[in-house]
Amino acid sequence: MLFAAVSFLFSCPVAVYDNVLQDGGYSDLFSSLSDITGGTGGTTHQLFDRQQSPTTSIETTLSELLSSLSDESRYVEYWWRSSWLNLDMHRDIDETHGKTLPPLPPFGDVEVSKDDFKYPAFGHVLYCGVEGDDELVVDGAGGTVLLSSSSNTTTQHPSTTLFVVPPRPGRLLRFKGDLMHGVPRPALSYFNSDEVEGGSNHLIFTKKAKDTAKRKLKISLLGDRRRREGRVQRSFKLSVHDDPSNPSLVSTFACNSDFTPKCYDAEEATMPRR
Repeated sequence: MLFAAVSFLFSCPVAVYDNVLQDGGYSDLFSSLSDITGGTGGTTHQLFDRQQSPTTSIETTLSELLSSLSDESRYVEYWWRSSWLNLDMHRDIDETHGKTLPPLPPFGDVEVSKDDFKYPAFGHVLYCGVEGDDELVVDGAGGTVLLSSSSNTTTQHPSTTLFVVPPRPGRLLRFKGDLMHGVPRPALSYFNSDEVEGGSNHLIFTKKAKDTAKRKLKISLLGDRRRREGRVQRSFKLSVHDDPSNPSLVSTFACNSDFTPKCYDAEEATMPRR
């Protein structure tokens, strides 16, 4: 099963695994995050070295998830978000390295290649929970949108292969670290729909919609290169890499070994509905 999963990942830039934690483990994981950070809506980026013993239940869980995917990346960077914010399309980069590059137009005249930046080996989003009124929790709302890229420079448009991954509790999204990705809010705001107003994270929803939210954990694997506001979406983001960079940072949440991978391609991807 693990061999099939690894082969699958190399054949597709985006893979999705459902039910990666056992019964309610993602809810407990997010509660642990909230306890560690004093209940704030998110954290600064944290980094831990998998060659060292985990110091928190979060580090233990993330390391086990990556081991289940046969990912041996040494360093893991993670952060989390408890509300659905509109995030423009972007790539995760090594920002410290990026600051050493010449300025991009219009502030500079040097054209910087996409390959001049350093990216995670893989990026991840672990959806820890989705809460809200039934009429707000619709397929695709608050989902992650990704674009595969054939562009070689920052001034060219990427290719138009579109991936849309709706949030589900216990779902792990894993994607190539240099992919463009974002979270539209409202769900159709990227597509200039006549039916959807876009642009603001604060003024586009009714008071009723603002009473609910979304949590997720974002994870990046930095390789050998150095929310509609009305719903609660809990998620965690994670990065992994093999070069040290200010490592910071124990109970364990049980992981399911039987991940079921699914590749979201342009034909399967469904437009998120409002």
